[in-house]
Amino acid sequence: MKKILDNKIVKFIILLGIIAMATAIITYSCGISKIIFGLAFITVIFTYIYVFKNDLFEMIVDNFVRYRFVICLVLFLICLVFKISGSSIGVYDTAFPTKIENKNSILFGQARAIRSDEWVVMTPYYFSQKNASYNKISHQMSIEGQNMIIGYNSPVKDITVLAKPLVWGYMLLGNEYGLSWYWCMKLILIFLASFEMCYIITKKNKKLSIIGGILVTYGPSTQWWFAPHMPDVILWAMVLFSLIYHLCTHKKMWIRNLLTILIPFVALEFVIALFPSFQVGLGYFILAVFLALIFRDDIKLFENKKQVFRIVIVAIASLSLIGYFVVSNKQALKYEMNTAYPGKRVDLGGENKVKDLFTDLATPFLAYTGERTPYINKSEDSTYIHFGVFMLLIAPLLIKELKKKKDKDYILGIAMIIVLLVDMSFMIFGFPEILSKITFFSYINRMKMIVGIISVIFTIWGFNALEKLKDKVNSKYYYLAILAFCLLYLSFIDQSLINYINKYVYYFEIMLYALILIFLKNKYRNYSYAALIGLVVFSSITINPIIRGTSSITNHPSAKEIASIVKEDKDSYWIGYENITYPSYLLANGAKTFNAVNFYPDYGKWKEIDKSGKNDEIYNRYAHIVTKLSEDGEDHVSPYLSADSLMLEISMKTMDKFNIKYIFTNQDLSDRKEDNYYLEEIYKDNDVKIYKLLSE
Repeated sequence: MKKILDNKIVKFIILLGIIAMATAIITYSCGISKIIFGLAFITVIFTYIYVFKNDLFEMIVDNFVRYRFVICLVLFLICLVFKISGSSIGVYDTAFPTKIENKNSILFGQARAIRSDEWVVMTPYYFSQKNASYNKISHQMSIEGQNMIIGYNSPVKDITVLAKPLVWGYMLLGNEYGLSWYWCMKLILIFLASFEMCYIITKKNKKLSIIGGILVTYGPSTQWWFAPHMPDVILWAMVLFSLIYHLCTHKKMWIRNLLTILIPFVALEFVIALFPSFQVGLGYFILAVFLALIFRDDIKLFENKKQVFRIVIVAIASLSLIGYFVVSNKQALKYEMNTAYPGKRVDLGGENKVKDLFTDLATPFLAYTGERTPYINKSEDSTYIHFGVFMLLIAPLLIKELKKKKDKDYILGIAMIIVLLVDMSFMIFGFPEILSKITFFSYINRMKMIVGIISVIFTIWGFNALEKLKDKVNSKYYYLAILAFCLLYLSFIDQSLINYINKYVYYFEIMLYALILIFLKNKYRNYSYAALIGLVVFSSITINPIIRGTSSITNHPSAKEIASIVKEDKDSYWIGYENITYPSYLLANGAKTFNAVNFYPDYGKWKEIDKSGKNDEIYNRYAHIVTKLSEDGEDHVSPYLSADSLMLEISMKTMDKFNIKYIFTNQDLSDRKEDNYYLEEIYKDNDVKIYKLLSE
């Protein structure tokens, strides 16, 4: 076996076979694509260099790390020029098959209807800001006015935009380039930020830092939830951690001075990401890691008067910016915090099982099985690929040996273990309500994802410790830990997983995890690294499509007609009829949309529709507002299919009161009348109709 593993030709053939198999599965699932074949070809070239020209490979790694910012900037500009993004706006091509020009914006992959937070809410919100002149308060989707800083951090002419580089493209270059700017910059920055955090944690282990960057950026959970909130918090938490670390340790004073200016804006962005579930969990984690690094790296926080001055400036500027944000958005924040959903939601934990501490066995296949899913939905099912639990099993050995070597890295390991154990306890057992509120864990409803991302970082720490300790870790204990780890995995193969994919696929997956861990302990650990990167990329490369431009929104006769009507009548409101897709499509194409999603209740309409306020519990929430005409001439509000949706039955009289003149629908409403009001069909194509409200 040793001779086989050492043989370069055998190694190359094995890796070539894996690449060919992965390419075949991806193309079978997503169709033949020049992009995937191009990536496969590049992968083969790098594999050849990796196997036969190892010195050259190491030089490539070294130069990539040295020039990573320049390389990433060039890559970003290339993608921006070609208007590349990963948005799922291609779903609109399904909803509106009729096109003006026969072209497809999707270059590779498929639009994901399940990512409605992006294509139904976030992207139309961002697009709508162009028609709202990028003002903070927008009436494009609200009678009273929606605060667009609260609305998914939309591009807004406000000092807070300095902390939001992801949306600068919309304000500088317009919607088409803005969409590309957002997606490409976010992907690149997440990689750079996670690389940097791993670089600090591993004390400049270049290879493991690159692996860590890939595990975070292309972790399936990051990709399934790529837009909008959660990866934003991951990104800015890691950036904030790295900048503060370098503020305290960098040798060049001009760098420290620059960081003194940058950190307050990054702190502001971390706050205005407005996803407490992640902000609390990751906030505790980066704080614990930074405190551990103070002791590990002998950081002198207040080494001289200049450094004290920098820290004071950072603190004052950060609090000032955050204070400005809170005070200037006080009313919107109050509305948001007091919504029935999600504002008043209190989580006590205890909702997960032991298997949720591991990488879910279904995760690598979620992008390849159509709409079939083992549990609830693909986004909810996805996890990060990591060995967090295994590292906990061998952590006593690693810490013991690190202490023997007088390597203070054990302090960092202990800090991560404490955070993980606390978070895992909340997941499995839950906290009493008072403890949950005191610790702010009551805001955390996605602890599984938080534990996943922390486990990825902890995995990199463990890999690094194993590299440093080499053969000093007790082999019997190590292999028993692998056995226990795999047996636990086997116990998780239940009927829901078997109904999803053949159980032998899971056996193979568990065996792959075992081999990665076995090779990790000896000189063949590069096999482990290659296999892990391959598994992560395979799991997530097809989750989001690769698209060019925004023709999925604009390349339809109805889009052209909406724009034409809006140009002549920009102040009137529209209704997307009995459908969640139509309001977002209207909003994205510039129409003022009465029933677009509201992040907090639009009391400008609800106080008129529900004068008594008896239905406040129904509409006092983040809500998709499914709207149709009332049958009895009265307005009615009722719950709909989920906690984030409601049904509004509206009268023509109320429509007139709110200056709602247009209905966008695929239904025949020509015979609908109410008192002296009636509807006139003013547009029709193969997909939809537009009616105008008139009175006799």
